[in-house]
Amino acid sequence: MGVQLRKRKNQDGSTSLYMDIYNNGRRYYDFLDHLKLLRANNPMESAANSEKLKLAKQIVTKKLLELQS
Repeated sequence: MGVQLRKRKNQDGSTSLYMDIYNNGRRYYDFLDHLKLLRANNPMESAANSEKLKLAKQIVTKKLLELQS
């Protein structure tokens, strides 16, 4: 059983975040579409990406706890 946060580069330069979930011998993916990281051109955009990444890690932790219970 495991949940990993993965990243995928898109053609437009943004990065998609998704959860790679393996549970009961089955693998599936849960895309976090609302947390797409954009190409950072200034410090504000970089800070926004950091916040999105932090939120994504919290979502992964919550999902792992759900699967364990």
